[in-house]
Amino acid sequence: MRLETTLLLPPGRDLPVSERLQLAGAFALSRGEFNDGEVQRKLVSLSRRSRGMDENAAATGEVVSNLRGTFRLDRGVLDFANLTFGVPGAEVRIKGSYGLRTEAMDFLGHLRMQATVSRAMGGGVKGWLLKPFDPLFRRDGAGAVVPIRIGGTREAPKFGLDYRRVLTRR
Repeated sequence: MRLETTLLLPPGRDLPVSERLQLAGAFALSRGEFNDGEVQRKLVSLSRRSRGMDENAAATGEVVSNLRGTFRLDRGVLDFANLTFGVPGAEVRIKGSYGLRTEAMDFLGHLRMQATVSRAMGGGVKGWLLKPFDPLFRRDGAGAVVPIRIGGTREAPKFGLDYRRVLTRR
């Protein structure tokens, strides 16, 4: 792991340290693996789907991820200007904020996949129904670039397609 940051802790007793602490910097974590089995299973699934592989394909070992970004912490809110996360076949680029006290998340970004949207669904009826929509998501040499939104809290995250940005292609 690589971490570079500047730290500022203004004086004062009117606010707790967590609200006064200010950080700004960058980090990178290469070849990270998650201890939580459920998180690791989701990463394996994301990697397989993003490469157009069948969800029931034989296990291909542990999926490692690369995480990097720049951040700013001020008044208990952690802002990310460019957070990237990658697994084989997919890359997520998001920006947004995370409340340290509230654990609330508000992120917008893109999921870039090697596979088209129809192939990522594993074929079958779903894949066939999505085939006409592949051109909406294909760009920049990727099989699909999908605008995403992440909200909710750490305990109850909400992941979804940002429909408005699909139509505007932003």
